[in-house]
Formats: sequence, structure tokens, C-alpha cells
Amino acid sequence: MTGVGPFKLSDIVQLNVGGQRFDTTLRTLLVDRSSDVSQHFAVLLDSELTPSKMPPRDADGAFFLDRDPEHFRTLLNNFRFLVELQNKTRLRSGKSHESLSTLGLEDSDSVGEIKKPVGIFSKFRRS
Repeated sequence: MTGVGPFKLSDIVQLNVGGQRFDTTLRTLLVDRSSDVSQHFAVLLDSELTPSKMPPRDADGAFFLDRDPEHFRTLLNNFRFLVELQNKTRLRSGKSHESLSTLGLEDSDSVGEIKKPVGIFSKFRRS
């Protein structure tokens, strides 16, 4: 069997969860290494990935998870929040070249200085 090659963390992954479609990055699915979701999709980074090792796919090629889509939506949003926190931490420590504008930073701002809170959790941020 020929290898299908490993995925990259930045690859967009299409999911069919209980009949509902979700799109996210592989990085987001793997952000919490202790989660079942991370363990399920970690194989996609394997350099010797073969079709037989791949998680199941539906007829459209999306990875299939037989789970409640409403519960998964909450879990996925929590993963996305963790990715955002990791990105901000890397930016502040100077270890990332992520887009500054997506985190409320401008190119001329210092790394640790956020002009204004952004995103869903911005209303909970203390000034």
C-alpha cells in the first residue's frame, strides 16, 4: 500500500460529526494532546501514513465522527480558544510570526502590548 504522506498542522481538515460538517485546522484538533480527538487525529502527522491508518471518512472525503454535533461544537470552540491562547503566548515571548492583526496587534506595537481586546472573550478581559 502506498503512503498518503503526512498532513501539516496548518492543513484544513473537513469533519462530518453526526451528519454536520465542521472545518478546522489539524493544529486545532491536536491542541489538547490529552483529548480523545487529538489521539484520534494524531496519526495524520505520521510520516508513514497509509490509507489503512487513516481515520474513517464519509463519501465526500470528510473525516467521520459518530458524535453529537452540538457537543462537538463546544469542544471545538474550546480547542480554538486554546490555540488562540498559545498563539498569544508565543507572540509575547517572541517565538511566533503569526499574523499580528488577528490578535489585535499592529506591526508597530510591541509584542506584549495589545491595543484592544478582540474575539469572543474580549468582553471578559480586564483593561
